[in-house]
Amino acid sequence: MQEYWRFYLGPALSVPLIMIGSVWRSRKMLLIGAGGGLFAVLIEGGASPHYLAPAAAILIAIVVECCRHLRASGVYIWKLLPAVMLLVLTLRVGAQSLGLPYTQKLNFQSWCCRVEGNQNKARITADLDLIPGNHLVFVRAKTDEYNLLQWIYNDADIDRSRIVWARDLGPERNAELARYYAGRQVWMVDPNVEPATCTHFE
Repeated sequence: MQEYWRFYLGPALSVPLIMIGSVWRSRKMLLIGAGGGLFAVLIEGGASPHYLAPAAAILIAIVVECCRHLRASGVYIWKLLPAVMLLVLTLRVGAQSLGLPYTQKLNFQSWCCRVEGNQNKARITADLDLIPGNHLVFVRAKTDEYNLLQWIYNDADIDRSRIVWARDLGPERNAELARYYAGRQVWMVDPNVEPATCTHFE
């Protein structure tokens, strides 16, 4: 839940939620829809914000309705919202400038950051494209639980691909796969160093 809260709301947009009761009385279907979306993604077991993307419009509508009710209620807190938002922004920028953690250790699932994909794989693929012939590339198991960049995916017609990516499953099973792909140059990638290395594998 904190993954979704951080991505779709955060501290500033959580303030208007004090009017959620008024939204329930006037727009029950919005909350039922949001609840249904949350239920669907939570039983799936994933916590990535994009799983809830189909319900993003509903979440935005709930926040807008909460802001509308807050403004109409005359509650004094709405006058403090600009100051609250400025404080949140100041804390956010200040934390980054001081190098302080302001969200989770794995910090790409937030609007503050972006991930450009596995640049190491793109680099190694480009290097192998310059080497004649076909290649079989084993990738060692990752040791960092926060390293979510993927390596093992191939073209649909794997056997005809110039580069085949496979997990390092130990000497015996690696040798078995190497025999199946006889004639290919065999490589071993270590994704646990930066930049990742790619060396000939015997």
